[in-house]
Formats: sequence, C-alpha cells, structure tokens
Amino acid sequence: MAIKEGWNIKPLGDVGTFQRGGNFLKNDFVSSGYPCIHYGQIHMKFGAVTTKHLTCIPEVLAMSKAKIAKKGDLIIAITSEDVEGSCKSTAWMGDYDIAIGAHAAIYHHTLNPIFVSYYFQSPQFNKAKEAFTHGFKVVEIRPADIAKIPVAYPSPTEQQRIVDILDAEFAKIDALKANAEQNMQNAQDLFQAALRKELEPKKGWKTYTLQEASTDSGQYGMSVSSKTFDGIRYLRITDITEDGELNDDAVSADIDVVDDKYMLREGDILFARTGATVGKTLVYNSSMGRCSFAGYLIRYRPNTEIVLPRILYYVTHSSNYYKWVWESQRQSTLPNISAKLYNEYLITVPTTSEQHTIIAELDELNTKCKSLQDNYTQTLALCDDLKQALLRKAFNGEL
Repeated sequence: MAIKEGWNIKPLGDVGTFQRGGNFLKNDFVSSGYPCIHYGQIHMKFGAVTTKHLTCIPEVLAMSKAKIAKKGDLIIAITSEDVEGSCKSTAWMGDYDIAIGAHAAIYHHTLNPIFVSYYFQSPQFNKAKEAFTHGFKVVEIRPADIAKIPVAYPSPTEQQRIVDILDAEFAKIDALKANAEQNMQNAQDLFQAALRKELEPKKGWKTYTLQEASTDSGQYGMSVSSKTFDGIRYLRITDITEDGELNDDAVSADIDVVDDKYMLREGDILFARTGATVGKTLVYNSSMGRCSFAGYLIRYRPNTEIVLPRILYYVTHSSNYYKWVWESQRQSTLPNISAKLYNEYLITVPTTSEQHTIIAELDELNTKCKSLQDNYTQTLALCDDLKQALLRKAFNGEL
C-alpha cells in the first residue's frame, strides 16, 4: 500500500486490539436492561457511526456473557451472508458503554473513530479482507486476521479533516439517494393506485376461483438437481424476480426426460408456494425458451375465455393480492401457500375484450414505472460508486 508523505502505515493490530463479542442472542433481548448491539443490527440498521442502541439484554447477562464496548470503539460484524457484507462496521459514539454479542468483534484503537469506520468501507480495506474471509453460505473472518490488514493514517488533525470532508460529501450523496428513493416510492404508489382503479370490480364483472378460471390448475413442479439437460431451463423460485420477470441465470435440469406436464406453455403462470418470497408470480412466454419448473412452484394454465394471462400478472402484483398472500400463508418453518389455497383465490374480471383495454393502459404505465426503476437503480449504483471513489482518494491521501 503506497502512502502519502507524513502518513504512517501499520497493521490494524498495531494501532489497536481486537476482542470477540460475547455470547447472547436475539432471544435474550428484553424491553429494558443493559444496552446492546447484535451483529444483525450492524448489517441492517447502523451506518458509519452509531450513538444510540436499539435493544437491551438483562444486566446479569451483559456482565457474565457479553463483551463491553466503550465510546470510540469500532463494532465489526464478523459473520455475514457474503464477502461484501463481511466486516460491516459502525463506530460506537454513544456516551455510555454497550454490550456486544456473538458474531461481532470490538476494535479498541488509537485512531479517530469515524476515520477508521470509513476505512472499513474503503476499496483498500475491502480488497485486503478478501484474503481472510472464508465460508460459502455463511462468510466469516477471524479478528486475528483483521488485525493483519494494514491501515494508512495521518496525524489526528489530518484524520479529522478527512472525516469532515467525507461527512459533508456523503451527506450530499445520501440526499441524492433519498430523493431517488422517494421518486421510486411515488411511482410505485401511483402504479398501485392505477391497479386498484383498473381492477376494481364493476357492474357486469364476474368472479371465479383461480381453479375455475384455469384449464389446468395446481400442478406442482418437479424436484431435480440443477445442471444441464438438452437446453430446457429449470425454473426455481430464485429465478423469478420480485416484479415477475425471469432472471438471466436460470439454469437447466439434469434429467433424462421431462414429462410434458412439467413443460410450460405460452401464458402459464407460476406461483411461488414457499420461502421468503412466497406468492411471487411469473407469466411464461416462449421468448424464455423451453422451460420446466421446480417443486416449490405451482403452475396454473389460464382459461383465456375467462381471464387473460396478463390480467393475472397485474392481479398478482396488486396490494390486494399481497394482502391475501400475507393472510393465507401458513407459518411453520417457512411461509407456505398450498395449491389448495391458490385454487380458492378469487378473481373478478370483465369480458376479455375489456381486459385487453385494461392491459393496454396498465402496460403503458408499467413501462414508465420500469423506466423510473431503472433510473433509480442507476442512481443508487452511481451513489455507491461516488462513495467508493471518495474513500479511495481519502485513504490514498488525495483529499
């Protein structure tokens, strides 16, 4: 790591000490007690700096099983779902001590707390940590290995100057992100309002169960390993996006024969029956290639004399449908909706001629919303890139 004149470079372990968190879990939380931080909160709730706690544990547990962080310490998540999330950190700047639990570490150090917190977000640190992370479904890193990663740092006065610049620039970037998020939320609200208006039952509309409106209903998919088979794509829950599109990385199936009942036809609609994304749907079209589908999906084949597939797409992206999914899922190990429940789902529709008109209007609005979604995604990516560029310059001594 090249450094600017007047800067120092040392392993993190030479300018501080690392301590693993203690042994408490979410189940130990109480309404009042000793303030604590759980590693999941570092991933989801906290930014570069934290001054307030969100949860407590019994004081006797804090004294016996937790480790205690003091103002200025860096709190690090040492367990994550991926390498990117490894070492997500926050500087504890509250005016009181706080208990730190399992899967986190405390870094007691002599650097500016916010300076070192920003360093843990930097490209320089992220590249260095890759050599020490391990695991596949769960990624971990040992505090002793984090201690080996070098940090370049200037005088305390210069550290504070860099922090002030980053604080100011990040505030501008966060405002840009917040504006983009609000625009996206406005677009989503507008689209849901349009769905409510267009799909609101009117005089002459008829109500059917999903089973009644299908020529083939409630077909569960097949369960096979996901490798290669004769160009047939094997669609899983994870291959369907939240907005009902197909991910580009859908795989094929390692089987000798695909029974015709598992092959999709134009207009078929798939429903996810289990998992965190239970209820999401995909309307199949031939541009997706030859496709079969997995056991965690249920297929319905709409009777197009009753309901058009595109209408079902919009019905299953409405707030009323989401409400039904929430109320219908059976909470066990995972949320679940069976074919029996999907069979009973009620849809109220006009004639197919009127459905074509509704589809045209909703398609036009949907296209505009997707354009806003693309802009939103691009804005978020740009904001992340701007932050990384600033951090790179900061820790190269170029600010």
